[in-house]
Amino acid sequence: MDKKADLEVRPLSNPRKMLRGSGEGGGGRGSHRESGIEETVNSKSAGMEGFAYMREGKPSRKLLEVRLDWMGGVCSEARMRGHAVLIDSSREEGGEDRGPAPTEIFLASLGSCIMVNISRIAQKMKLDLKGVHMDVKGVKEYNGHPSSFITLDVDISIKADSRDREKLERLIRLAEENCTVSNTLRNAVRPNVRLQLIGPTSV
Repeated sequence: MDKKADLEVRPLSNPRKMLRGSGEGGGGRGSHRESGIEETVNSKSAGMEGFAYMREGKPSRKLLEVRLDWMGGVCSEARMRGHAVLIDSSREEGGEDRGPAPTEIFLASLGSCIMVNISRIAQKMKLDLKGVHMDVKGVKEYNGHPSSFITLDVDISIKADSRDREKLERLIRLAEENCTVSNTLRNAVRPNVRLQLIGPTSV
């Protein structure tokens, strides 16, 4: 059995050179193509998610929807596909700590989106993963208005029965490049916020 390989990356530190310790020739989009996986995943005709082998025969666009209701204080309940999540703030931030904060949900969304792609692409690349751990960290700027994350770091540790570091690095790079959340951040998609008044109002 091959020695297990541990890999840590920071995909969002620099989109052009995402991998730490990748060495020369390991990060180019045109290098080390294997079994057509890179061409398949990065195909222009691969649909919204970039996975031609998964999106075949499906619409190129899909509407996702989450409904939220105010639960008092700064707490809200988000509902999607039969699931419900309470979102709050810590007591230090003026909440009752009934659930994770919106910014924590945001970090979890980024990490879990990459994690889903790691699993899917590893299966396509015939990589036998034994474990994946991820730490997602963001530095939030409080000075000034509006507040924003100023850094985002994703540290990934992988245990696999493989010593092929280049293949594992390619797995992580493809997972991040095809992550819907990561691409939305990269493309700076602006939300459209609209108001609907309910009940009697005065003009």
